Amino acid sequence: MEALDFLEIRDKEGKLWKIEIREPRSWEEIEALEGVQVGAWGMKPIEVIPGHMVRGIMVAGGIVLGAFDSESGRAVGCVVSLLGERNGKKFVWSHITGVVRELQGSSLGYRLKLAQRKAALLKGIELMEWTFDPLQGLNSYFNLSKLGVICNTFLWNYYGEIRDEINRGMRSDRYKVKWFLKSRRVIRRIERGPPKIEPGELLEAGAELAYETEGEYPLRRPVPKGGFSESEVVLLEIPWGIEEAREKGGLELISAWRDVFASAVQHYFSRGYWAVEYARSLDERRGFHVLWKADLKEVLDDRFLEDFL
Repeated sequence: MEALDFLEIRDKEGKLWKIEIREPRSWEEIEALEGVQVGAWGMKPIEVIPGHMVRGIMVAGGIVLGAFDSESGRAVGCVVSLLGERNGKKFVWSHITGVVRELQGSSLGYRLKLAQRKAALLKGIELMEWTFDPLQGLNSYFNLSKLGVICNTFLWNYYGEIRDEINRGMRSDRYKVKWFLKSRRVIRRIERGPPKIEPGELLEAGAELAYETEGEYPLRRPVPKGGFSESEVVLLEIPWGIEEAREKGGLELISAWRDVFASAVQHYFSRGYWAVEYARSLDERRGFHVLWKADLKEVLDDRFLEDFL
């Protein structure tokens, strides 16, 4: 496979990187993806997907991509995904997408996902699935708003205890998301970028809060209600910076967020709601998952903003 993308980006120190995204072409390049995993999440070597398994995934038809610096050859990002089949239809299970620390916050992660999408479409596959932590605000924005994934499945402590630097000590609750690669929703995000949604305008239009919160960043905490609103659109607040909340408030604060969020989101998912957006107020440092009670066709046609606002 030829390179799927070329890009030039600068890291946090201003260094220019010229990067190509493509399949690994040698054992050395496959093995280098182990280093990307360590560099992205602070994994211990025992926790990474080893090169021999990555090679097996490639041989079996999975999508494995690396982001390689064109000058040094260094691997600075990767995608490892498997092929799956459900009810006679193939889909891609995206197991990991990672970028080394010095290039996190650049466009590289986004371009890796677009290259992965292109590779899936070349195989005739139109659905991709993966998991992410819904209490991670930047990941919520990246997945729901920028990529246009949707979700109606919450997984409690799905991976058990994860021991990397980011997740250590926290329950591994996850969203299992669907990325419908040729849907109007996804194509519009690629062409137009993510919609800009303020929580205040949703509340003015009739959305309701699933629960209240109190305090200030980074120690804001959820306050459970006695019951749940049945509004067409509900907002579920998450910490504005889970790492900062853990550093200042400890695991007790994170556990409180996880428990209240899990209770609410499972309630709504069981009643036909979809997580469709991540609305945030940058000034107030507050972010909310936007859940909409709608059928799948409405969601994939990207009708939310047109129908609700």
